Amino acid sequence: MSFLLNCLVVLLALAVHGTAIAQTYPSQPVNIITPVGAGGGTDIMSRLLAGKLSERWGQPVIVQNKIGGRGAIAGQATARSKPDGYTIMIAAAGNITISPYLGDVGFDPDKDLTAVSVLTSAPYVLLINPKVVSAGTIREFIDLARRNPGKFTWGSSTFSSADHLAGELFQMMSNTQLLHVPYKTGANALVDIVAERVSLGFLTIPTTLPYIKSGQLKALGVSDRNRSNLLPDVPTIADAGVPGYEILTWYGAWAPGGTPRTIVEKISADMRTAIMQDETRQKIIGMGFDPIASAPAEATRFIKDEATRFAKVISVTGLREKDKGN
Repeated sequence: MSFLLNCLVVLLALAVHGTAIAQTYPSQPVNIITPVGAGGGTDIMSRLLAGKLSERWGQPVIVQNKIGGRGAIAGQATARSKPDGYTIMIAAAGNITISPYLGDVGFDPDKDLTAVSVLTSAPYVLLINPKVVSAGTIREFIDLARRNPGKFTWGSSTFSSADHLAGELFQMMSNTQLLHVPYKTGANALVDIVAERVSLGFLTIPTTLPYIKSGQLKALGVSDRNRSNLLPDVPTIADAGVPGYEILTWYGAWAPGGTPRTIVEKISADMRTAIMQDETRQKIIGMGFDPIASAPAEATRFIKDEATRFAKVISVTGLREKDKGN
């Protein structure tokens, strides 16, 4: 009985200590690590959130760009940081739910990181250059692609990115064979699609919207379960011919594994407050993203489900083996 009582006393003391730390957090500058260079989508989101958190916390929030290894460098730096809440990583879906399943990234996302929040999400749009692909709907394109296996090229950002897997998943579920052309960024892929050097792509809506509105490119479907407010006349890929198809790009926040739960919950709650402020929310929506700002438990479940789904796509398509040549 005395042993149990001692355990309860220790647990209570730890809980009180954690609460006290959370009440004074942060008392010094906070670093946000991001795996992309300045100007990338993750960097823009990180800096937007850093400014709002700095205002709320009364402390500098500094964005550090640690580029390399498809997120491995940033992930390692976060995992090896002191678990005290003063280092946070903001990264895109592929850095945590795809790269670790293609090879050793130097950290275990499940053990070495703690999910803080899924911040925002956005669908991809399957778009074609109508001068290269004569199809007005998803079904027409699938029929055309099946009759011409390997004829049509599709561009994405780096090999193993989420938009790459969007294309792989589409091929797998539609029983089509397309030729993948990876680029350094989605913007590079877009240039070649517009220039008729590549047939189609799975890219984000905001970057492609001007070309869709001008008629240079045609949107056949969006990858979400619901239509996009930015493209209300474009059906979902699932409704247009590939039932069950859904894939999103999203940004999340992580802390080093072992960061006190009270600190993680405070960071998450403050991020939600910042993101849901009307000004910030409208900026995020204008970027083509849906504000989410989930709680840690919700984020953990979502990220685990995403990782499981991506691992299946990687296994079925043999991307681990293909990755060795990229």
